[in-house]
Amino acid sequence: GKTVFSILRALRLAHVTEPDKEGIVKMSNLTLINFCLYVLGPCREDVLCARLLLFQVACSAVAFGMRLGVAGLFYDVVL
Repeated sequence: GKTVFSILRALRLAHVTEPDKEGIVKMSNLTLINFCLYVLGPCREDVLCARLLLFQVACSAVAFGMRLGVAGLFYDVVL
């Protein structure tokens, strides 16, 4: 557990607080919405929704490009 916390803190993927006197560590929620707010800062809901939609479109385009690249290894005719 300590290794995961230190990696998340070092890569700035989540806000991790130091353990208190009881050894309890607090960490921000690891959802995509909270990560976007953590990295890009606070914003209105409509702006956040637009950013998340653009991220989804970009990820879909990358996945489709990867699929086309890898499909040639398994199939004779890709398109």
